[in-house]
Amino acid sequence: MKLIYLSPHLDDVVYSCGGRVWQQLQQGHQVEIWTLFAGDPPGDLTPFAQQLHTRWGTGTGAVAQRRVEDQDACQILGARYCHFNYPDCIYRRIPATGEPVIMVNDDLFKPIKEGEMELARGIAKVLRESNPEQSLMVAPLSVGGHVDHRLVRLAAELTGIMLGYYPDFPYSRSGKIEFASLLPEGHQQIHFELDSDAIKHWTRAVAAYDSQLTSFWESEVQMTKEVEAYSRTPAGSSCWLPIAYSQTQ
Repeated sequence: MKLIYLSPHLDDVVYSCGGRVWQQLQQGHQVEIWTLFAGDPPGDLTPFAQQLHTRWGTGTGAVAQRRVEDQDACQILGARYCHFNYPDCIYRRIPATGEPVIMVNDDLFKPIKEGEMELARGIAKVLRESNPEQSLMVAPLSVGGHVDHRLVRLAAELTGIMLGYYPDFPYSRSGKIEFASLLPEGHQQIHFELDSDAIKHWTRAVAAYDSQLTSFWESEVQMTKEVEAYSRTPAGSSCWLPIAYSQTQ
């Protein structure tokens, strides 16, 4: 079975599914991680993007550094990767107006702007063309509501290709999320019993994203504890696959 995990940013699939990806590869499945928003900034940075680069300690080479981090993480898991050239939302502007998509942090968690709907349709077209065999794509559920996660999910659904879904960690670490309300009909939860090696490779791969660590954790020790704890939860050990697809495997 070939699985294509769709990652909005250069870390999302590894954060959310690293243990599962490693274990599926050990079981003989083909697994690829496709990161959509991995392109360089197309122009001058907004003050908000500059603030993030400062926090990450990356300077102007932030995206190039993050691509290297993602390559290292995928190598730890043994997964093939593909980096698409679309820029992150913090670098994008609405084509018709030139207005930045993101001005302040709260903008990251608002619905997709009408001016970006054409981008979603364009990504859907590229995803269809890049997956001629229609291998199962696994998209983010967009837990947490990040605009790029919403956009990747929408683009994946616009392809018309059969989809699975994964919960977006660390947004999904809350135990109060009703995942059923986020899912389309016809999907079932698939539980993966992750072994200790899978969890070890997962935490090592997450640690490869050195520039992003402080965005979610105070230290690598805290991150390791949280990922290990998350791996034992229903969200951390599951994804959702189409019932029709599961029945053919």
